[in-house]
Amino acid sequence: DHKGVVFSHPKRRIIFNEDISRYAWGKKLLNLKDGKLSYYTYEGLDKIVSSYNSKHYQIKTFSSGYESDIYAMVEPVITSIILFATIGVIIASILIYLFIAKKLKPLEACKNILHEIANGNLSKKYTDKLFNNEIYDMIRTVNETSDKLEHFVKEVINNSTIVASASEQINNAAQDLSS
Repeated sequence: DHKGVVFSHPKRRIIFNEDISRYAWGKKLLNLKDGKLSYYTYEGLDKIVSSYNSKHYQIKTFSSGYESDIYAMVEPVITSIILFATIGVIIASILIYLFIAKKLKPLEACKNILHEIANGNLSKKYTDKLFNNEIYDMIRTVNETSDKLEHFVKEVINNSTIVASASEQINNAAQDLSS
C-alpha cells in the first residue's frame, strides 16, 4: 500500500509482515512515479521495478523482476528487430537501386542517341515510352534537335544539288559561248 506494507509477494511469509518503508530501497520505491523504472539489488541479485499508483483503491503496486530474466526475454526480441531491420534496409536498398536504374535508363539511351547524332546518324530517335517529366522534356528536345538537323542537312544537300546543277549549266553556257 502507500505506507509500505506488502500485501502480495511470491514469498508468503513476507505478506503483511514486511514494511518496505523501513529500508532505503523501499523508500525509493514508494517515491517512484507511475510507469518509471528503478533498479535495486535484492538478495545479491539486480532487479528492475516499475510502479502503478491506484488512487481509487489507495494502493501503490510494484512489479519487479530480475534483470537477467528480463534481458533473457528481451534479447530474442531485440535480435529479431535487428534482423528484420537489416532485411528491411537491404530490401529498401534493392528497391531504390531498381527505381533509380529504371529512371536512368532513358538517360543512357539519350546518351547513345546523342553519340549517334555526333557520328552523323541523324535518323536515330528515342521511341520508348516516357512519363511527362524532366527526362521526357530532355529526350523530346534531343529528338526535335535531331529532326531539325536532319531537315537542315537535307536542305543543304538539296541546295548543294541545285548550286551544282546551276554551276554545271553556267559552265556549259560558258563553254558554248567560247566555242
